Amino acid sequence: MQLSKLGEISALTPIEKPIFLPEQVAGHEMMWAEDNLKNYPYLLVNLRDANGNEMASGAIGHTKPPQIPQAMAALRRSPSRTCRTFSAAKKLAKRWFRTLAARRSNWIQSRPDMQSFIYMSNMAKAVKRSGEIWLNGARHSG
Repeated sequence: MQLSKLGEISALTPIEKPIFLPEQVAGHEMMWAEDNLKNYPYLLVNLRDANGNEMASGAIGHTKPPQIPQAMAALRRSPSRTCRTFSAAKKLAKRWFRTLAARRSNWIQSRPDMQSFIYMSNMAKAVKRSGEIWLNGARHSG
């Protein structure tokens, strides 16, 4: 919704436009009308009216481009801050879980029954393999 409103503000009048009297642009209306399409390097105005009298030179004023409301600008920045905060929290959580996992692994390895685990595991595998070999030999001898 915010992006739509920002797009609308940008599309309305993104630049200042000069304001002239109708007599100042008489005969040059098409040039002024096509400027947004052809982007002329300059635009012409009349300095004298039809009777040859001198007119005011230059624009009598300018339109102002719309300003982005401060509240909208603050809301627009808010989601990026939220994303950065969420990203930082996610990184912090990952780091915390890694530390926790490392501590738990170290604690398990430091327990007395776990210090001999590798020997017990290898012994179980050896007994199992010995049983397989003995059973295979018993089948063939028998």
